[in-house]
Amino acid sequence: MTNLKNFQELAWHYGVRPQNKGRSKCRIKILQPQSDSPHSVFAVSRDDRIFKYTTFDENPALGGELTIAKRFDAFGLAHWNEILEEYVPTPHIHEPAWINELKVRPVRSDEIPGSIRPILEERGLIKYL
Repeated sequence: MTNLKNFQELAWHYGVRPQNKGRSKCRIKILQPQSDSPHSVFAVSRDDRIFKYTTFDENPALGGELTIAKRFDAFGLAHWNEILEEYVPTPHIHEPAWINELKVRPVRSDEIPGSIRPILEERGLIKYL
């Protein structure tokens, strides 16, 4: 399932700081909170920029059980793609093998949240799209 601690560490690393001691570094928005239906979970910075999201969908191989179908990372380390035998830089998408045998791949333009797009363009991270 989604790991809030990882979101908080990522937010801290990229400058999203809590305003008051003890408050969380990011907040999580859940589009469809029903655990038995497909939904997405977003990591949102204090300035309302989505920097990570995870989409849960029904896995036909598990009889329709909800599992992670896609995870978007705007920032962070590149990940090794065993099939392509190369690193895939951020931003990238993680997908389980039942969707895509590549597992990690470059993000498509339509998968980038609009709120983070200007920052990624400014840093030259989506020039290859």
